[in-house]
Amino acid sequence: MKLTFAEAHALFDYDPETGALTWAEGGGKIRLGRKAGAMTNGRIQVRLPDGKTALANRIIWLWMSGLPAKGNIEHANGNLTDMRWENLQACRIEHDPEHHLFKRDGQWFAMVNAGHELVQGPFPVSHQAAQVFASLLKSFVGITV
Repeated sequence: MKLTFAEAHALFDYDPETGALTWAEGGGKIRLGRKAGAMTNGRIQVRLPDGKTALANRIIWLWMSGLPAKGNIEHANGNLTDMRWENLQACRIEHDPEHHLFKRDGQWFAMVNAGHELVQGPFPVSHQAAQVFASLLKSFVGITV
């Protein structure tokens, strides 16, 4: 299963301030609201519904930015279990994605840079911001997620 932006939002909830990645969808061995992933070889890996695994930091990158990371994800403070959004950086020249979701004061926002910064929000829940974010990416940047 190659996880898409929509699937990531359907399967997981993420709190960028605490770094908590939890299951948004239950069924089988998956319990709604339970922490997603387990420590394996020093990294947090998540078993997806198709049985394949993915690194939690890569799921979070997709969940927040709308696009899969092109390279490795670094942890700014060196702690591989610290999944706060401010701690995750893509290994490329520009560390912060131009387009992303963010949370401020308990509210969600969608931000796209299309020659100038477009910010939509606030939204009370992440999936509403994610829907607007996907629409903004398609309309202003030509990216379908």
